[in-house]
Amino acid sequence: MHADRDEACVAHEVWLVTEGAGAFQIEQLLLADCTRETPWPIETTIEGDVASLNRGGLTVPSNWYGTEVVSFDLLWPRFSGLRGDYGYRGATCPQELTTSLDEGFTGEVTWRKTAKDAANVDEEDVCTKERTYVPIPIVALPQEFENGGFRTIPFDGCSTLIDGTGGGRGVTVVGMTAGAADVTLRVVLSKQAVLYVAVADDHFTGASANPSADDHLEVWASPESDGYMSLTGERPKPEHFRIRVADGRVFGVESTAAPPSVERAERQGHVVLRIRLPADAAKPHRTGIALANVDADTGQPPARVATGHAEVTTASSLGVARDVHKGVTCRIDGGALLRSVPAKGREQPLHGP
Repeated sequence: MHADRDEACVAHEVWLVTEGAGAFQIEQLLLADCTRETPWPIETTIEGDVASLNRGGLTVPSNWYGTEVVSFDLLWPRFSGLRGDYGYRGATCPQELTTSLDEGFTGEVTWRKTAKDAANVDEEDVCTKERTYVPIPIVALPQEFENGGFRTIPFDGCSTLIDGTGGGRGVTVVGMTAGAADVTLRVVLSKQAVLYVAVADDHFTGASANPSADDHLEVWASPESDGYMSLTGERPKPEHFRIRVADGRVFGVESTAAPPSVERAERQGHVVLRIRLPADAAKPHRTGIALANVDADTGQPPARVATGHAEVTTASSLGVARDVHKGVTCRIDGGALLRSVPAKGREQPLHGP
């Protein structure tokens, strides 16, 4: 394992090397990552078929502290997970951030901090309520994909998966769902502030005279997000709108900005929505974002699968669209969109977070 520094980032690589005939051979790249952090102080442990790289004692600026552990599967060599835990030494509230990432862009963030708004507090009016959300990745996407390729090119390898089963795959906040057997969402946000959502459903419902009774997507967005490092204070009410899956119709708009524009396409087993988020001149990009899918055929009430608990009334309720590490992009390979990172002057598939 080693780390190479350039102007953009520190490139980390982990290689699997076997020993045979008295010499090391058969190198295989397991993990490639690109961060702005210093080279890893690594402690490696192996339990069964899982190797863990412990960055224990990771020091972050000011009074923050934390640790990170990266794991990968040796039986089928691949990245299998990352977990990070952070805290703040001097706060009245024990400010905390927990991040977990699995293979692909699947992940989950849990945070809380010192409260100011008395209506949004926990633990004797000291801490905010604990917030958990699935971060939506912001990625530089190929022009071929953005200029119409999204209609036919699968982007499972360049998106986060939401099916309501927890563990970084979203939650079911209303009703009941069988997870992927009922509905899944694949979600990615481009650097051009365009949200791509692929909906796979066992039975699409609509279009009827009442769009809210049909399968539909709900989106909340705000130019300002909240989080464990954000200053406490007032933030604007999130914009809210709905999109019917059957035809891409936008309804139920609650926004002072220009309404979103939506393009809809179908490919085998999927409906793909290309959503240009509301924007204004001052705040062209929405960093606070939450999604929920209402699956109308799952009974009463219809199942509502979301990126976080849908108590979406303030920016503090939203999740965050997360810029992935510098150098990470997605490329079209074999007719599908896959993520990649430049390493040592060559482009390598990205196996890490």
